[in-house]
Amino acid sequence: MKASLMAQKTVLVTGASRGIGKATALRCLEDGLEVIGLSTTARDDLPWPHYGVDLGNSSSKAQLQDIITKHRPCRFVGNAGILISGRLEDVGSADFDRLMRINLFSLMETANLFLPVWKDEKFGRVVLIGSRAALGKENRVLYGASKAGVIGLGRTLALELAPHQVTVNVIAPGPIATDLFEHGQPVGSPARIKIETSIPLGRVGQPDDIANAASFLLDDKSGYVTGQCLNVCGGLSTGFSTQ
Repeated sequence: MKASLMAQKTVLVTGASRGIGKATALRCLEDGLEVIGLSTTARDDLPWPHYGVDLGNSSSKAQLQDIITKHRPCRFVGNAGILISGRLEDVGSADFDRLMRINLFSLMETANLFLPVWKDEKFGRVVLIGSRAALGKENRVLYGASKAGVIGLGRTLALELAPHQVTVNVIAPGPIATDLFEHGQPVGSPARIKIETSIPLGRVGQPDDIANAASFLLDDKSGYVTGQCLNVCGGLSTGFSTQ
């Protein structure tokens, strides 16, 4: 495969070791893409090269630069993120700095490192993982703010990168049955039932639901879709249910 075609068929997925990131990376493999995975710990038990990069550390920039220079991916799924729960009075500046560094600034930094590849290839696909919490959710004051920032970043990057034929979109998941979610709200628990009954489709989403949406936005044929935020939430963001 020619180097240029290989670059256009390669996707970098952050947070690819589990949950939404892993499901998305697996779907990318099914779609015929070459996958490069990142998480805080390197892995050798996944079906793609998987690097350990701590996006919460400013020293990660040099590691990211080396990975992008080596593999020259044109597609990027920015999924890595952390959750710090708490109301306004419960959080402080250290929480703000850590969460914004990982959830928002790392996306900007990574996109900036992609720029030379996108400009050379005149092609790119970017999917940033936001959250329905950007619309407002109690006990998520910092997390919601960071994910609202992701939506703003995605829309702005879509405008800036359009001349290079790079599309940028955001997926905002609703409740998704990741390992962390399942641990806190097991099937049949009152908390789980309350969440399920609030969702118009009557179920919690699966990581594959997000992976399928990402597959669409990463596809070559989605070149006229950019600057959008796709809520994948079972209808939870649509309005109030009468159930």
